[in-house]
Amino acid sequence: MEQMIWDESLNVRVQNIDEQKQKIVEHINKIYQKHAERAEPKVLFDLLNELGEGLRMHFALEEKIMQQQGYPELPDHRKLHKLFIRKTLNVRRALADNPDNVKDESLRYLGDWLLAHIRSEDQRFAPYARIRMFIDRQKKNKRMR
Repeated sequence: MEQMIWDESLNVRVQNIDEQKQKIVEHINKIYQKHAERAEPKVLFDLLNELGEGLRMHFALEEKIMQQQGYPELPDHRKLHKLFIRKTLNVRRALADNPDNVKDESLRYLGDWLLAHIRSEDQRFAPYARIRMFIDRQKKNKRMR
């Protein structure tokens, strides 16, 4: 499987979010690498577990920012996050049940979904977030004067 490549077009220009997304991409690449090396199922299981935890933390931060900024599409965005976490858990469960059942396509889906989500859903939120953060900074600066 080809490694995922992070490039500037994936940045939403919200530092914490971008940094976390880059780490998630690196983590998925590690899963791809270990799968290609035919690592023990326990190694892949643990990596998928870590991915699930990283996704939960990242999505919680992203949703918190969206909520604080009154992002109107938050409910739909949250549903997409839950579906992806469920898919990640399904891949992990399939690995636990029978390691031979975990195909490249299942793992590739994780990376493909993430990139598609960043390019569409997160990029739609990005301008909204930047404008809201700019407005918040302006308000804060006025109060400090």
